[in-house]
This record gives sequence, C-alpha cells and structure tokens, in this order.
Amino acid sequence: MSHRISPTAHRGAAFGRARATAMGARFAVTRASWPRTLLMVVGIGLGTSLLLLASALPGMLEARERRGAAIVEIASSRLTAPGENTLVIAYANTEYRDRDVRGRLVRAEGSRPPVPPGLRALPGPGEMAVSPALARLLERHDGALLRERLPYRVVATIGDDGLTGPAELSYYAGSATLAVDDGSRVDGFGTPRGSARLDPLLTLLVVTALVVVLTPVAVFVAVASRFGADARERRLGALRLVGADLSTTGWIAAGEALAAAAGGLTAGLVLFLLGRHVIGSVELWRLSVFPADVQPTPVLAVLVVAAVPLIAVAVTRAGLRRVVIEPLGVVRRAPRPPRRGWRIVPGLTGVVLLLTLMNGGGTRGGGMAPWLAAAGIVLMLVGLTALLPGGVSAVAARGGRGPLPWVLARRRLAADAAGSTRLVGGVTVAVAGAIAVQMLLAGLAGTFTTPTGQNPDRADLFVSTKGDPAGATALAATVGVRSAFTFTATSARVRGAAGGNEIPLVVGTCTALRELAAVGACAPGDVFTVASPYGETRVGPGSVVELTMTGRDGPVAWTVPRSATEVAAAPDPVRQSRYGLFLTPEALGAAGRSAAGRLIAFVRLDPNRHDAADRVRNTAARIDPSASILPVTATTEDRMFANIRRGLLAGATLTLGLVAAGMLVSSLEQMRERRRPLAALAALGTPRRTMALSLMAQAAVPMVLGLALALAGGLGLGSLLLAVFGERPRLDPGFVASVTAAGCAAVVAVTVLSLPALWRLMRPEGLRME
Repeated sequence: MSHRISPTAHRGAAFGRARATAMGARFAVTRASWPRTLLMVVGIGLGTSLLLLASALPGMLEARERRGAAIVEIASSRLTAPGENTLVIAYANTEYRDRDVRGRLVRAEGSRPPVPPGLRALPGPGEMAVSPALARLLERHDGALLRERLPYRVVATIGDDGLTGPAELSYYAGSATLAVDDGSRVDGFGTPRGSARLDPLLTLLVVTALVVVLTPVAVFVAVASRFGADARERRLGALRLVGADLSTTGWIAAGEALAAAAGGLTAGLVLFLLGRHVIGSVELWRLSVFPADVQPTPVLAVLVVAAVPLIAVAVTRAGLRRVVIEPLGVVRRAPRPPRRGWRIVPGLTGVVLLLTLMNGGGTRGGGMAPWLAAAGIVLMLVGLTALLPGGVSAVAARGGRGPLPWVLARRRLAADAAGSTRLVGGVTVAVAGAIAVQMLLAGLAGTFTTPTGQNPDRADLFVSTKGDPAGATALAATVGVRSAFTFTATSARVRGAAGGNEIPLVVGTCTALRELAAVGACAPGDVFTVASPYGETRVGPGSVVELTMTGRDGPVAWTVPRSATEVAAAPDPVRQSRYGLFLTPEALGAAGRSAAGRLIAFVRLDPNRHDAADRVRNTAARIDPSASILPVTATTEDRMFANIRRGLLAGATLTLGLVAAGMLVSSLEQMRERRRPLAALAALGTPRRTMALSLMAQAAVPMVLGLALALAGGLGLGSLLLAVFGERPRLDPGFVASVTAAGCAAVVAVTVLSLPALWRLMRPEGLRME
C-alpha cells in the first residue's frame, strides 16, 4: 500500500527548512558567535578575492593584446613619398638590467603626422615622451646608466592607452635627422587583432596551470568554512536539548555556513575591488596590468559566487557526519567503524582520467581533453588531502609512549585528526601542485624552445650600428668589454657583371676576418674572396668594383688585386655565413677606413662586471641611437609559452601567500577553541615549554606526512601530465628540495607565530564561563 504526501506537507517541510536556515543565519551574527563567523568571513573572503582575480585573467590577457595591437605602426609600400600625414619612425629598443625598454625614434614629415596612442603630440628633436615607469627609473640613482643612453629632455608622459602595462618601460624620442632608410614611413597606428587561438598543447597547458594554482584556493575556502566548528556543534547539541531534531540542526548549521559564505563573498568582493586599485603598482614575474583591465569574466564570476556557498554548505554538512549531536552533548571520541577505502577513490579516479589522455591523446585538440585533464588534476590533488587524516590517525594510534609533550600531542591528534590536518592541507596541495607544474614546464621546455645555432662561447652581444670609423675603437674601449672584433658590412657594384652586379663587401682586420671565413695567413693589405653558395655574381683578381665611401659624392672604382686569395666561408657567432669580398682596411688605402656601411661588432663581456652590457649599449647609442644590440643565445623560447610560465609563477606566488595566511588564521582559531583545556593545563602546573613543544609536535606530524604525500603526489601527477603531453619525466631535485623546504618553513613559521597566542590562552582567566 503506497502513501502519498500532500502538497501541503511538502510546503510545510520546505517552510520548516527555510526557517531553520534563517535561524542558523541569525545565530552566526550573535554576540557569542561573531568572532568565529568573522574568522570564516576573513578566510572565505581571502579565497574569494583570489578566485575573482583568477576569473579576470582572460580579460587581462585580452586587454594586453588589445593595447599591444593599438601601438603597432602601420607601414605600407605605397608610402613612397612624404606627405602631410606621414611620419618616419625607427626602432630604438634596448635593455637595461635585463628589463626590456621599448623605444621609437620619430620625425614628422608633414603638419598632420599620426600620433601614437597615449600621446597628444609628437616630441620634437631632442625631446622625449616616456612611460611613468621609465620616468621613475630615470629619476632614481640606479637609472644613471640609462640616463646616459637617453640624452633627451622629457616633455611628456605616455598615457595608459599607449602601454600594455603600468610597469612597461617605453619612450618616443624626436629626431631631426632620421631618414627613411633608418626606419620606415608610416601613416597611422594600430593593427587589427587576429583571431589566433592557442594550439591544443598550449590550451591544455593553460588549463593545467589554472587548475593547479586554484585548487589550493578551493581547499582553503573549504578549510575556512570549518572555522569554529567545535563551538557550533556544541550549540547544536543545546538546540537538540530543547527539541530540535537532527534534520533541523543540519539546516541550522547550513544557515550559519551560508551567512558566513555571504559575508565572505562580500569581503572577497571588497578585497578584490581594493586590490584593483593597487594592482597597477605590483609587478610579479615581469607581469603588470592596469586596474581598469581587471574585469572578471561574467560566466566565471557567476561560477565563483555560486561555488563558494555550495562549498561552505557541503563542507559543513559533511563535517556533521563525523560527530554525534545529541541533547546531552556532542560525541567525537566514540569508536568509529573501520575505515573503508573510499579515501583513495578520488586519487585513483584522477589517475584513471589522466591515463585516458596518455600517448598524446590530450594534445590532439579534442574538446573534452582539457576538461578531463582538469577533473583528473583536481581529483588527484584533493585525494591527497583525503589521505592525510587517516595517516595522522595511524601515527597517533601507534605512536607509543614518550615525553609529556608527545603524549599531549598524540592524544590531541587522535581526538581530532581532521582538524589537525587543516593547517597543512593547503600546503600539501600547493607543494604537490608546484612540483607537478615544475616537472611539466621542464618537460615541455624543449618543445617550445628552438635552437638558434648561435655560439655564446664566441660572443655575448651582437651590435649593429651605422658605419663610424671611431665606432670600433669606442666599443673595444668600453668598460666591461673583454674583447671585440668589428667589421664594416656593405656592398659593391661589379662592373661588367651580367644580371645582378651587387656583391657583399666586408672590411675588417685580420682578426675579424678569421672569425668570418677560413682565413689562414693574413697581413694588413690582404684581400680574400668567398664564393657565394647561391651561384650569384663572382669576383676575382682583376675585377673592378665601385665602392661607396663616406664623405664622397659618388662611387669610387677599385680593382681586385692579383694577390687576392679565395677562401671558404665560415659561420660567425650568430650562424650567419658571409661571402663576397673580404678586405683589410689597408687594401683600400686611407679611403678604405671610411667605407660606408653598417658597423658590425661581436663583443665578449667581463663576467665580473654586471653593468658591462648596459655600458656597451650606451656606447652603441652614442654612435647610433637606432643601433641594434642583441644577445647571442643558443636557444629561443616561444613567447606564448614564456608568458604562460610567468603568469603561472605569479599565480603560484599569490596562492602560496594565501595558504600561509590561511594557516595562521586556522591555527589561531583552533587554539581559541581550546582555550579552556589550555587554561586548565596551565592551572595544573603544566610548564609553558611543555605546551610549546606539544604544539610543535602537533604541527610536525601532519607536516611530515603532508609533505611526504605532496612529494609523492607531485611526482606522480607531474609524470602523468608529461605522459599526457607525450614527454618523458624530468625532475629538478633542487627545485623539489626548495619547494618542500618552503612548505616546511611555512608550517614552522605559523607554529612559532602562534606561540604568543598560546601564552595568552594559558592564563587562568580562560577558565571563566558565563
């Protein structure tokens, strides 16, 4: 026989649950509860603010791309003659102490030249418009070398529209002599942004990075939702005494959690808005954003607002299952049924999900691959926190006898293993995630790193300036330069040659020529020829060429001597093989020393002079403000991969800071809940030293177990992720040791900072009750 429940009964039950929830919300703000509620609000607020910041990340990246596209010069081959709306512009980028400085030289050709975004007018000759960050750097003492390189008068500040970030170093300098050959002619700024999308490999990497960074934040929000749990459960026991049933007490607890979550969401929003105003002055891993660009993505923001209360209620209701709330009190020490294997289910499920993406299956662009990877990572990291309480309980149960501090610590751990692990749960997830991400980045570095073929053992810097007879001497005499070989690169016209009659010409000392070709015996006045591998115009003894000389109106005819020797080409330090005519200056007489062309220098620096590279750049800027100075490196890294890595490191830094702050709040909350037992122990004559050692032992056991789980879980997760990307595991023992030590130091620091609060709680006043 079936029984039907009337709609009136359904409405009555729903009204009862709503009333119980509202009662719990009122309890959360009573005089006795507001300190615990405040702790929950602070903890949830910190986590919410970071989650909102993460939801704004796509908008920040979009804004940086939009700003970067807006300042690109529009050059066209149709601009063959100057006009009223044209501008000559040349790159003058440089570096200062490993910081990129974006520079442009400008000269207006008409009365209505285009003006770059962020400026109202172009700077005149000898004037300069700078970004706010560059202006501050030039005013500081450590900007002295850069001031030498930029000898212009600052007349304007570049606005936000002309910068990709507030920490960008950028300038526009006016020039009266800038020629089109030195740069390009433009008639506007701003290029349409393409709709390029990340390839599947980078997409999966971004998803992995965000999940690894944000999972510790979600764990922290869950931990913050348990602040004040002991006092709440005692209050629920009193409600049971006056007639509330188990269902009602559950909804009352949910109401308290919802009230705290609502307060946490409000606090998180306030912290997020306050953080927006100061984020412009913060730079992490060379990333900076404007406050106006920090706009949460609506869909992600809604998910955050919905997820935080759900996490708070779910954690609260799950926590009530581990206690028995009866009218006569709360039972936590009752014998528990044997632990089942459910704690390993989340981790194993995560492993299975990641195994389905192995052998490159996650990098083929499948729509479900990023979601499966995200779910697998979350389950594996959360599975570590599920294993931690069981390990602590096992250690406490089998710890045996020992000194009094250890006995006190062991009993506390046995009584509340879950509460004892809250301190290190976030650290466990953060350290495991950091190890996994480091392994992932190290394993993928080869995929996004391209060998250049350059030889940094032969030179540190490549310098290209306008031809200047004194330039070579000035570069070699620069402080911090160990050695330098220079040459002039230009071209000559071959008389009587069929087809193309241009031939490359290199003028340099014997030392420089030996670096560019297989030159053996060499003396001043010698001439060498290097055959082109492309079958172009050849020259040999008796050939007549026309050279362009500085200070001469027309070309100068010169005949290749009969003593010219043919040699083989050899790559220079930047892997460029040159061919044509190779001359020593003396071969052309006095005029040869002023052959027109580009002055090329390969410079070796003194490693003991940290400012050597900046001094070379200063010298090159005096020779030619638009000089090109590039480091000689063996590899180049994909720009998008480098940006993802910097963003990940910045996010990991914020996450670790949040976890450390949450640990301290959680530690203080736990000791506040135990103030009466602590005061009772002090009244019985327990020394402070014993209590301090007991507190440290209570932190040491979960810390050691948590870091062991983090090490094993991080290595396992990193290996699985690399298998997903089709790469072999690569481990950096130094990084693993350092991040593990950082996690250990965080727990120790929090424990030490908690000692003053422990001394205060051990006062006899803690025994008073109302």
